[in-house]
Amino acid sequence: MPARCWSFVLLSVAFSLPLGGCGSSQTLQQAINCDQFKRLPDGSWSAVTDVKLAYARDGLQLWGYHVKGRYWTNYDKGSIITGKDSEGAVVLAALDKKCATK
Repeated sequence: MPARCWSFVLLSVAFSLPLGGCGSSQTLQQAINCDQFKRLPDGSWSAVTDVKLAYARDGLQLWGYHVKGRYWTNYDKGSIITGKDSEGAVVLAALDKKCATK
């Protein structure tokens, strides 16, 4: 591949990295509104309204740039968060940390 083509590819990647970082910059704990969840006796949580969570979580190192992962999680009213899947476990831990004492 000619050098000019490689420069185009490298510039495209360099300019796309900052754009990929756009979006939610709040953490999961910041995104959680405790009033939208209710703790159940078995330790799981239930959504008392429809909930949309958009948050950032540290991700991978890419070409010297620290890239945060963007996550979107939605729960319908009455959904139970048990932590049995990987994302549910992350949300459950954040709910326990932020909302269990309220």
